[in-house]
Amino acid sequence: MSELATGTSPAVRRPTLAAGALPAAPHVLVADGNDRSRDAREQQLRNAGFRVSVARTGFEAIVKASCHVPDMILLDESLADIEATETGRLLTTCPVTSHIPVVRLLHGGPLPQRVLSRLKRAMSSAAGTGAGAANVTGRPRAAARRAGGRTPSAASASAGQ
Repeated sequence: MSELATGTSPAVRRPTLAAGALPAAPHVLVADGNDRSRDAREQQLRNAGFRVSVARTGFEAIVKASCHVPDMILLDESLADIEATETGRLLTTCPVTSHIPVVRLLHGGPLPQRVLSRLKRAMSSAAGTGAGAANVTGRPRAAARRAGGRTPSAASASAGQ
């Protein structure tokens, strides 16, 4: 029976590591409508050790995220066909991509060094959980809601009761 007939959402399959194998570098999808900034960000992430895919439009970002299931999506405001806000909404509501952290970027330029270092820390400490997005975006409550968890302040408040 197909997923449509049963009403279940598709399972995301991640490759498993063989004994003693090193994990692959985190995969980041860069969605940016500006050629210059997209190329700069791609090169910067590759130099930092990330695997990188690029998308030039919102539609291409949605398709690539659904097919390749990256560890994180960097979404620039300069997307041409579908507004970045709508692309982000579609990515976070799709069952295949809803677990992927989406980081919104302003127009142009390479990633600031502080964002790149936070991205590295978040990807290494929270690989695959989605909780690392809070470290990059500075929005821990929203990231915790997306990950299905509770915020640290809510957890400490309930622990004191």
